[in-house]
Amino acid sequence: MRGAGPYLDWTARARAVPIVDEIRRRDINNLKHVGDEYVGPCPKCGGEDRFAVHTKKNIFNCRHCDVGGDVIKLVEHLDGVDFNTACATLAGPLPKGNGKDRSGETEIVVAEFQYHDEN
Repeated sequence: MRGAGPYLDWTARARAVPIVDEIRRRDINNLKHVGDEYVGPCPKCGGEDRFAVHTKKNIFNCRHCDVGGDVIKLVEHLDGVDFNTACATLAGPLPKGNGKDRSGETEIVVAEFQYHDEN
């Protein structure tokens, strides 16, 4: 089971990505800047004036797709992926264990038990 600390830190890092930065990273440049929002066609379903990104609240909404939420939900919507995959897109891979990289360490096996099935 994942430790709550690294998982929560990872999701917090993903959630902290400014939604407008994710819109820019994806080259979604057909939205009009109106006050605190960017408004225009949804990058997923198209159409006119149905998609809005509120920069101060860090949320989005598509009236046609009937979906909205934070930057994680935006990535889920645009990429058609689950929560963990969206977080990995925004914050990188989930750290293992206590967050330290142990990829170069050798695994030590303390005991090994052989199982023999009678069939």
